[in-house]
Amino acid sequence: MRYKKIVLIFLASFVCSAAFALDPEKSAGMPESHDAGWAQMHQSTAKIESSSCRSCHKPWFCIDCHERRDSIQQRVHKRNYMFYHSVEARANPRKCDQCHKIVFCRDCHSNPR
Repeated sequence: MRYKKIVLIFLASFVCSAAFALDPEKSAGMPESHDAGWAQMHQSTAKIESSSCRSCHKPWFCIDCHERRDSIQQRVHKRNYMFYHSVEARANPRKCDQCHKIVFCRDCHSNPR
């Protein structure tokens, strides 16, 4: 499992690097912080300096990438998050608001899966 994760990280870095190499306009304006491992290590910086992210990226940029995750290790929430999400949502609703709108809660709670 550990090697699978390492391979996935390597492939993701390679794909991102290749995409920017093919499109010089995209890579020309990239900040120095966006080096080879940026996609895997951006979490703490994005939480602390989200305004810096928004100077280039629209809010849907994060959502689009995080929703396409195909690996449990790369998901935003852990597998059993649905069972205890109410505790976090009540303690800090603004944390949820960073990605979800209020209709997200209403839609799920009015039509449970």
